[in-house]
Formats: sequence, C-alpha cells, structure tokens
Amino acid sequence: MVVPALRKADAIVVFGAAVWPEGPSMTLRVRVALAAELHAAGLAPIVLCTGGRSNGSSEARVMRAMLLAHGVDAQAVIPDDGGINTRHALRSVQRFGEGRWRIIAVSSPYHMARIGSEARRQGIAVQLCPAPRPGPRTSRLLAFDARQYLREAVAVPAYAIGWQLETLLRHPPLSLAARAMRHAKARIGFLLRDADAVAATDAAISCRIKEELARVSDSETVMTPASGLRRPAQGPVGSRFGLRHGRLHAGIDLRAPYGAPVVSAAAGRVLLTAMLGPYGNVAVIDHGGGLATSYAHLAGFTVDESEAVADGQRIGFVGETGRTSGPHLHFEVRVHGSPVDPMAYLADPA
Repeated sequence: MVVPALRKADAIVVFGAAVWPEGPSMTLRVRVALAAELHAAGLAPIVLCTGGRSNGSSEARVMRAMLLAHGVDAQAVIPDDGGINTRHALRSVQRFGEGRWRIIAVSSPYHMARIGSEARRQGIAVQLCPAPRPGPRTSRLLAFDARQYLREAVAVPAYAIGWQLETLLRHPPLSLAARAMRHAKARIGFLLRDADAVAATDAAISCRIKEELARVSDSETVMTPASGLRRPAQGPVGSRFGLRHGRLHAGIDLRAPYGAPVVSAAAGRVLLTAMLGPYGNVAVIDHGGGLATSYAHLAGFTVDESEAVADGQRIGFVGETGRTSGPHLHFEVRVHGSPVDPMAYLADPA
C-alpha cells in the first residue's frame, strides 16, 4: 500500500468497521494496515483506534491487536470503545487530545465526507486519508460501495441537523432542563433496572476472583492496608464505598477526564478484561495473597488477560462505558473476592 503525501500530525485516528465471528472484515484490515504504514513513516506518534462493538467484539481492541501484529509499539496505541459513530469518535479525539490534536483520519473513501464535515464542526484540524480496498472490483463489491455512498448521502445532512439541535440544547435554560431530565432518567433506570444488573455483575467478578485465587499458595505475602496501593487515576473521589440507593456501592469513583490514563494499583497479574454490563469495560488484577483490584468504565484496555503488570503500569483509559452519567473510574479492592473500602488501602487516601 502506498502511503499518501501527508503532513506530520499528533495522532492517526483509525475508524472502526465490522468484526465478524470469523475475524475482522476486509474493510477493517485495510484501514489498520494503512494506519500502521503511516505510523511507521513517522507521520504521528500515536494511533487512536476508535469504534463500537461488532458481533460481541470490541472493534478498538481488535484494531489494537492488529496494529501490534504490524509491529506498532503497544505504548503508541490507544483503544477507545466510545467511538460508536463518527460524532462520538471525533469527540473522543477532542477529549484524548485535550482539544489540541491535529489528526490524520483513516477510513474508507465513502466515509471521508462525513469525517471532514464533522471534524470542521468540532474544530479539529484533520487530514483525510482514504483506505481503498485492494483487488478487483466485483459486482458484489460495487453494490456494497453504492449502498455505503447512499448511506453517507443521508448521514452527512443528518449530522448537520443533529449538530444544530445539540447546539440549541446547550443554551440555558434548555441545557439545565436537559441535564435534569438525564439525571432523573438515570436515577429511575438504576432503581428499576440497573441495580439488579450491578449486583449480578458484582457477584460475577467475585466468583471469577475466587476461582482464580483457589490456585494461589498460602505462602504468598498478604498485602495489608499498611502496604498501601497506588491511586489508579488522578482525580478527586466522588462516590465512596458504602450504601447508595439502598445497595452497596462496592468501590470508589475517581473523577478524572475521559482518556486519562489508568494504572495498576500494584504489581500483579491480569485476571480479567471484559465488557460486563453496567460496569462497562472492566479489568481485574490479582496482586497475590488474596488481594485483587477492579477498574470499571474504561474506554479501552492496554493489557490482556494473564499478562503480568508492574506497579503503576498503564492498563487502560478513563471512559464512560457501561451505565454511567459521565467519565470516571470506578475502583474496587477485593479480599478473597469480597469488596472492601479502597480508602483503607490507598497510600494517598486524602
């Protein structure tokens, strides 16, 4: 694949596409291959993989694995499951780059017009880099492309109208009313539906930890509260451990911006990285001696199950996957699977 003439940027953003049960689609493979070439050519130090979920798989996570297979350094790849559509994907760009990134957008040719117009609305400096499919253009592929271009012909004006409506809702008092409605909807949804789902997810995490800890030797050092755990994300504590809405809030919420790095609270081994209902993207790390930590609502993972992690190693990024009213990290400490107050274990509890 020939790398097009482009100026250097802060990040390469590769947009997600279908992942089938048998593997990533040709569309996704072509996009990722081009992004890897652009990175190898030194056009940007970071590759942001942004997408949603496809057939139960995280498009961003699949893209990350493909980039690593292409030889891209793991520290250069950011997976983001918040890119469920073009608008959300570019908002992730704004949040990860704190509004300053100049990007190279990699996607299919039919997607370029929507990316360009949406990037201009959000004030993002973008260079468009289409990734066409190789090989002969069969009648089946021509029909597929025709459907995609037709869809884009509808999506581009629809996005413009949606942006105008969002802009209108950002003006007070409409913004205050919309915020109140979202808060009320979230509270009612939690009481009627999400509370049971949270309890079921909590039980599933506990069972997974207990299954793994059954193989841990009693001779391993037990970490005590005096040992101290590292704060996994920088930010003030919001909701604390204890009863909330009549149910146990099994950890603490750390208020941190979307895309802020999340690090391991201590050295250990990754037990679990999965999407778990209201918890969203969850990573669980075993630290030995019956102690484990859990990190929820992540935007994406930078570690895999069974991987050994060092104290303070980056494991993901703050996000808002699952049931949440905004970006934050839900952090739990569990002893033999049971949640305990993380504030008693943090080295800097203030």
